[in-house]
Amino acid sequence: MDGNSKKYRLSTAPIIKVGSKLVPNKLKPKIISLLLRYRHILWAGSTIISFVPTYVCNYQCPYCFIHTKFNYAKVFPRNSEHSWEEWVQAFDKLPQSFIHITGGEPLSYPELIPLLENMPKKHTILAVATNLTLHVDELSKLPNRRFFISTSFHSHMTDKESFGERVLKMKRAGFPVSVSVVAYPDRIALLPEFKRYFEDEIGVRFVVNPYLDPFYKYSKEEADIVEKYVPSRIKVGWAEDTRPKTCVAGSKYFQFLPNGDVYTCLSGIYYATSDLHEGICENPGRFYLGNLFDGSFKPLDGPMTCSCPCSERCDQGYGRVKLI
Repeated sequence: MDGNSKKYRLSTAPIIKVGSKLVPNKLKPKIISLLLRYRHILWAGSTIISFVPTYVCNYQCPYCFIHTKFNYAKVFPRNSEHSWEEWVQAFDKLPQSFIHITGGEPLSYPELIPLLENMPKKHTILAVATNLTLHVDELSKLPNRRFFISTSFHSHMTDKESFGERVLKMKRAGFPVSVSVVAYPDRIALLPEFKRYFEDEIGVRFVVNPYLDPFYKYSKEEADIVEKYVPSRIKVGWAEDTRPKTCVAGSKYFQFLPNGDVYTCLSGIYYATSDLHEGICENPGRFYLGNLFDGSFKPLDGPMTCSCPCSERCDQGYGRVKLI
């Protein structure tokens, strides 16, 4: 974007859009919270974008597919990333959408703060998913505090007390905050302790994500415990399900990657790009939808039919997956 190009600033007006409705700014955190909690009901025909500005991360968690199995930080290195100005221009060409920013560690992307400040106002940022270790001061000082800070607690890399201090900093700054944890097998026994600490002592919503790995299956005892902590609509063993399903991935749900490539879903990225998934899914190339920056991106006309294992919780929720 050159010096004469228009910059897009987040609205500071007292009234903003959420979907097609006009609501007061002060109500937006509550509405975003409702959207995150009840997305399977409220999002209906909305477009959801899961946006990965970078695959770089300062953590090396044992359950992270991005680093431990696929090493996407090498597939999409720094020189594949676009500037915040380029992303603003790309997002400005898209229809009104809800945007979930994730990674990698999104705050490893050096221009995330100006991108957040300049996102075209027709879009609604739902959440930034972060381990909350980088640029916390800059993030806490953003004038727009209407989106969720979806923090990821990785107990292999930090203790709950120091992480809790950073969560409180964001909460006191006025952001709606939640804490999520992956129910990795060696952490299942700690879930009651984590839930008690973050909900009772810190006072934030605590979310458990099942460890969904097509190469690992919970034992019955593990699954029984995890099911007590995850929302009932999330299938703890969904990664094994190869029954035909319909899904809005590719038509109303998309994955945007650092170089501008667009895929239907996170699982679709794995099937299309990882040798580890070779042979599991028929015609994996169909999950690639083109690139935002070279003009080749083309969404699907409607829901897709898929029998591939749906290995990620976000795909299950954002894709509005239904068994046929």
